[in-house]
Amino acid sequence: MLSATGRESRAGRTCRQGARRRPAETMRAPGLRREPERRRAGTYELMAAYWPTADADPTAPAYLVEFARRWKETPKVVFSTTPDQVGWNTRLVRGGLVDEVVRLKQQPGKKIEVGGASIAATLLRHGLIDEVQLYVQPVILGGGTPMFPALAEARRLRLVDTRVFRSGVVFLRYQRADDAR
Repeated sequence: MLSATGRESRAGRTCRQGARRRPAETMRAPGLRREPERRRAGTYELMAAYWPTADADPTAPAYLVEFARRWKETPKVVFSTTPDQVGWNTRLVRGGLVDEVVRLKQQPGKKIEVGGASIAATLLRHGLIDEVQLYVQPVILGGGTPMFPALAEARRLRLVDTRVFRSGVVFLRYQRADDAR
């Protein structure tokens, strides 16, 4: 299964700042991102700048320590031409995004999560996204990169899960309407 999440915002925030601002309850909520995914594709540099050492911070709350450990354990695929090398259980792919994701989806195992609006948009255009997970934040940024590109035809979705957190964040999980799950 391939999931894409929300809208990407790069309002000058570091991963550390984003982690502090993201309500704790959304990182430790039962059933949300609890089992490590087999592979990840998406924005790597921000994650790699923070998560490899986040669990060593003695002031870090337990949910951040847990996420940092899961992040390090999770095999990741980075689609980029920018970095010369990657670390932390990561494989670098310099081209062939669609072909690589088709190959990954054919392998048995857990779901694949995608981070990054441009990658998600490309995969959506090619019909490779099976599930969309959105965290609606109670803030208007007035910008950001659209996660959903202009499409030749509409993609029908079916709501399969919702959660409302005390912080006002709303989680919405949709699957493709043509998906028999």
